[in-house]
Amino acid sequence: MWKARDSITKILMPLVFGKQSDSIRLITAPMSKQVAKLDSTREAITDQFIAKYYNSHAGLQQLYYKRAQYKKEQLEKMLQAVDLKFKNGLFGTRLTNYIKVGNTLKKGDEYHDFEAKDLSGKKYTLSSFKGKYILLDFTETYCGPCILATEDLKKLNNKYIDRLQIVTFYVESNQKIVQQGLDKINPSGQVFGMGRAQTVRLP
Repeated sequence: MWKARDSITKILMPLVFGKQSDSIRLITAPMSKQVAKLDSTREAITDQFIAKYYNSHAGLQQLYYKRAQYKKEQLEKMLQAVDLKFKNGLFGTRLTNYIKVGNTLKKGDEYHDFEAKDLSGKKYTLSSFKGKYILLDFTETYCGPCILATEDLKKLNNKYIDRLQIVTFYVESNQKIVQQGLDKINPSGQVFGMGRAQTVRLP
């Protein structure tokens, strides 16, 4: 399914974002319908997977991504049937927090000025970047799309270096793994982090 969707979008995207004309629209309309049908099928498969396997790490992950489609009472009932080893895991914890407080941020909210340390022990706070827009990036060393996004972050950093501060956090708690991830992608001009209370600024 993904291969079929990718093959269509590779043709479709340049046409959609290019110069529009009636002939282009005649070509792109049926292709867009094909993509929409594939997306609908994928969503149905995901819903079936969640219903059958929500008592698992993978099931809870998909449930978290689609949490807005469920009432909190439904989510709470589902979590009650989940084994503790999954409930206390990453996405089980996220769902529990979502049930308690909802989506924690909305436009206009003030940020919490938290403190974090880099790999060498140096401390940072968000307020130390006062006067700039701050882009918070949460990532993992094994996240393929996150690694691919690094190049885009570099471009943003270089383009808006005087106005933008990129702050990246790694969720891993193992310092060696984080360092290996940093060495692998070799980012520049960004602040990278590890865990909930550590960040590292790279030159």
